[in-house]
Amino acid sequence: MFKSLTDFLMPMIISLKCNYFKIKQPLKSRLSNLGDSKKIFYMMLPTHGNIGDQAIAVATLKMLEDQFSDYKIVTINDDEIYSGIHAIKEVISPHDLIFIHGGGNMGDLYLTAERQRLCIVKNFPNNKIISMTQTAFFSDSNQGRRQLARSRKIYNSHEDLILFAREKKTFDFMKSNFGNAHVKLIPDIVFYLYNPNNKIKGRRNFITTCLRSDEESILLSPHEVIDCISKIDKEMFIYDTYVARQISNNIDRVLEVRSLMNQFRRSKIVVTDRMHGMVLSAITGTPCIVTKSMDDKIVGTYQWIKDLNYVDFVDSFDNKILKEKIESLCNLEKISTLDIKSKYLMDIREQVFSN
Repeated sequence: MFKSLTDFLMPMIISLKCNYFKIKQPLKSRLSNLGDSKKIFYMMLPTHGNIGDQAIAVATLKMLEDQFSDYKIVTINDDEIYSGIHAIKEVISPHDLIFIHGGGNMGDLYLTAERQRLCIVKNFPNNKIISMTQTAFFSDSNQGRRQLARSRKIYNSHEDLILFAREKKTFDFMKSNFGNAHVKLIPDIVFYLYNPNNKIKGRRNFITTCLRSDEESILLSPHEVIDCISKIDKEMFIYDTYVARQISNNIDRVLEVRSLMNQFRRSKIVVTDRMHGMVLSAITGTPCIVTKSMDDKIVGTYQWIKDLNYVDFVDSFDNKILKEKIESLCNLEKISTLDIKSKYLMDIREQVFSN
């Protein structure tokens, strides 16, 4: 049934294995044989179990492979940043590029990630640095204001920093606060995984719920949502985009993302409050009902795909609304075409070198 998806992802797995995968090899050893070739240092790849973040890594690596094929790609995990700075400085040249992993971690909600990003920007003043698609969220608290002041100082001190925002509110915030950087607006990089040739064959069997249980959730009770759906349709699968294990190499990243995409492809509807639950539904052609989380990343990202007839944004998972939306999406005869990748993500190289 999923032959086309396997055909799509297997070359990525093989390529990642051949070019990037250096399991359990110390960073300094990995950096020892780079030679004089042009290099991209892709930093802060996640090692945690959030598959949405892992999908960002897979999509970014695919984009780099496609659009920067004349560069050698060196991956640096998030747990190697502080210990690896000096080793990287020994081999990096001023003409090498630094890409920083994207996501929704710019701000004080995820301070570890923000501090790692600032460490990179501060330590490599002579390299072009590209921070991939981000949502920024600095809280209106003493901690948030202090962190914003520090981030503003460091980001604005770099002379060749590109910040990619993935929604308009973050774009406006970055332009206002990080005015010395080159701020650009593009959709979340996970849309780069879209492949129009990956068509589902056979019956979609069940409704999949993909609901948060962390600090970003605004649902009063995810269990009530699940209970409501189970009364509407008995064929239901409870899922999440988080796995309770470390994912620290690129082979595992691709396999986990493929597994999640397969799950969505088997679903007749996905009900989610996770941004990448919505994005992966969109790129797999899976009808989706989505509501917001505590920040603006879902609302902002939805604006890129609001014209799709199979992705419905709702203000809340009210029982009546859920029932109406599920019935409506189940009766869709044809889904609209997604063209985000071709319209917005095929010229990233040109944007990087256009400053």
